[in-house]
Amino acid sequence: TNYDDIQVQVFQSIAPITANGGQGRIQGLEFETQFSPGAGWFFEANTGLTDARYTRIDPTVIGLTLGSKFAFVSRWTGMAAVQKDIPLGDVGRLSPRVQWTYRSSYFNDAINTPAEEQPGYGLLDGSLQWTSSNSLYSATAGVKNALDKDYTLAAYFTPGSGPVSVIPDRGREWYVSLKASF
Repeated sequence: TNYDDIQVQVFQSIAPITANGGQGRIQGLEFETQFSPGAGWFFEANTGLTDARYTRIDPTVIGLTLGSKFAFVSRWTGMAAVQKDIPLGDVGRLSPRVQWTYRSSYFNDAINTPAEEQPGYGLLDGSLQWTSSNSLYSATAGVKNALDKDYTLAAYFTPGSGPVSVIPDRGREWYVSLKASF
């Protein structure tokens, strides 16, 4: 994909402004696979490679260079999961699932402030779903970020104003969901 007039947030003096950063190109590839060997087992995995680069920088934008990385764009992403369907006869079925996701490092701003870089991280999630025999009803209990990994959802730094402000992930989360199909 080729982009013209990429909108980026940069600083003019100490004020954040949205500016036309220039032009860029994003290339990449993805690989996805699913495998079900039988007996209720289901495996899936994917990986993605993203190569995002600026090809021209608007000369009026301060702090952005051709070597700057796009904000919020990881070079690598990945996921691996395993699930098992366990038949319960007339009661329905149980489906435990374990999933691991990975995201490589990325910057939270266009000018790649080192203090705003999020290092790569992996998350482990798990769930147990019950589905009725007629598939009309289901209940799921699970956990997101089971290992309680700390990472930043967003970070913000204003030059000359002091420390970086961050929005951290909420940490480990437990959930229950109920579903009825009509």
